[in-house]
Amino acid sequence: MGKVSFSTGALTSGSISAGGTFSATGSSFVVLGVGQWAKTLTGATKNPVTLFTGSFVGPINWTLTSAPGVKNLTYTLSGTIFGQLYNGRFVTGTVTENLYTVNGQLVNGIGHIRVGTTNLAVPEPGTLGLLGTGLVGIAGMFRRKLIGA
Repeated sequence: MGKVSFSTGALTSGSISAGGTFSATGSSFVVLGVGQWAKTLTGATKNPVTLFTGSFVGPINWTLTSAPGVKNLTYTLSGTIFGQLYNGRFVTGTVTENLYTVNGQLVNGIGHIRVGTTNLAVPEPGTLGLLGTGLVGIAGMFRRKLIGA
């Protein structure tokens, strides 16, 4: 359980009701965790726990996925994000949020996230170092066999 909140920059093309593209300038993206799992994960003592804080770093696509003019509208918001995890690591990734809203709520900036996915690419320098060391070791072993034979 938790909460995702985000803001976008200005609408650069299209329209809010029909879909378009937003600027990443001035955007934000925050993920809060609530519950014992979030406190255990981060070592925090109070709820909510900030799991990720960052912003969009490119165009933000806003796509109408339901038929235009129906009462309950569905949209997909997607873009690239960059920010910091609760443990201080900087990460980049993509986010896709499926939102639904009622016509009257949309003009007030209200939407409800139905389904969302966020994929973060966390750099693993230790793993790459081990892989490189292993490859050097294997190359050395083959070299020794070729020179010794």
